[in-house]
Order: sequence, then structure tokens, then C-alpha cells
Amino acid sequence: MKKLYHNPHIWHYIAFGLSIFGLLVATYLWYEYQQPTDIGCALQGCQTVRESVYSKFMGIDVPVFGIAYYLLNAIYITSLLIERRRFRYEILLFVAFNFTGALVSVYLTYLEVYVIEAICQYCVMSAVAAILLFIVSANFITTYNKNDLSYAEA
Repeated sequence: MKKLYHNPHIWHYIAFGLSIFGLLVATYLWYEYQQPTDIGCALQGCQTVRESVYSKFMGIDVPVFGIAYYLLNAIYITSLLIERRRFRYEILLFVAFNFTGALVSVYLTYLEVYVIEAICQYCVMSAVAAILLFIVSANFITTYNKNDLSYAEA
């Protein structure tokens, strides 16, 4: 009997769910960035974050990068669900991509707390999703055999 944490399908579905969740949060936040009204936020910090100089990178709203990040994750994970055989370097690049996403999220959260001094609940949800995506994707390394590039049997 396979243990839950050794079942690669579970990790793919969890990662896919996190990608969709992050995509929805980032898309909602980008939509709110386009509106002339204040962002509805229980923590009352979303508007402050949106008005800060850190809300854009190279003239592009930060949520657009989140949309791209989560969309690329969802597409790649879908490809894993369709075609299970992968090269090891491909999985390592996927983990590195998610590590970078987690680092960027930690940095943006740092900016919110210590520089902007306001917390946006949607930004925090996105950061949590990115960090969890990294943790889940790191598990992908152990679910593939080193030699034949297919799923490892538990």
C-alpha cells in the first residue's frame, strides 16, 4: 500500500490546486489594481501597498508577474499529469522556478511589513501559495526515479 506522501499524483494535484488558487488571487488583485476605487481589504493595507512605489516593477503591476508565475506553474503541472515521464533536469528547473517564486514572495512580504508598513491580505495569500508551491514541488524530486525518469514506486 502506498503512503500518501509517496503518491506522486497527490503532489501534482496539490500543486495544481495551489497554482489555481494563486492564479485567482493574483488575477483578482490585478483587477482591483485597474479600478479607481480602493481595494476592499480586511487588513486595511491593500490600498497602501497598491499606492506604494513597490506595486510596480519595470512599469508593470506586480500582480501581473504573479499571474504569469501561477499560470506557468499550472501549465507545467498539467503537462506532468498528461505525460508522466520527465527528465530530471526539467524537474530541477521546476523546483528552482518555484524556489525563486517563494524568494520573491518573501521579499515582497518583507517590503510590506518593514518598508511600506502595511499588509495586504491578498499579497499574503499569494505569498503563502508560492511558498507552499515550492515545498510541494521540492517533493517532486523524490517522486521520480533517477535512472529511468519515470515515477518511483513506493
